[in-house]
Amino acid sequence: MIFPRIVYPWMRLTAALTALLLTGIAGSGSAQQRSPGGPGEPAFMAQLFPPDLIMRHATEIGLTEDQRKSISQAVSETQAEVFDLQWTMQDASAALTEQLRRETVDEAAALASAQRVMETEVRIKRAHLRMLIRIRNSLQPEQRGRLEALRSAALPGAGG
Repeated sequence: MIFPRIVYPWMRLTAALTALLLTGIAGSGSAQQRSPGGPGEPAFMAQLFPPDLIMRHATEIGLTEDQRKSISQAVSETQAEVFDLQWTMQDASAALTEQLRRETVDEAAALASAQRVMETEVRIKRAHLRMLIRIRNSLQPEQRGRLEALRSAALPGAGG
């Protein structure tokens, strides 16, 4: 099974929010280690594998049918959860935007609305992290090692 690369506008927002949360989870400050995945990506992301990377290299890592099903289920559950949370996010963002458009902003009300937005963001990011952990747990150590090598080889400046 190949996962489609359909990108909805809210998916870009979710990806950006996920990156922000994951950066926050890893810690703060300039001493934070970064993974080889890219600038601004927390170091712990090097231990996790997005489903598209796994599917792209399924044959090379010897992915089993049971593993495919497990990964597909994790992705499907996350998509359903995040889709529902996107509606919540949209409503909370609209409320905050409306409050900020007023001539005089009610600080307490705006901060309460912002809190609802941020809480929803955390729920979305948690869902994504849960999915990535479930995917990682479905892989054998040898498969994870092979994926790490394949990901490293694809980085700019890598020897392969």
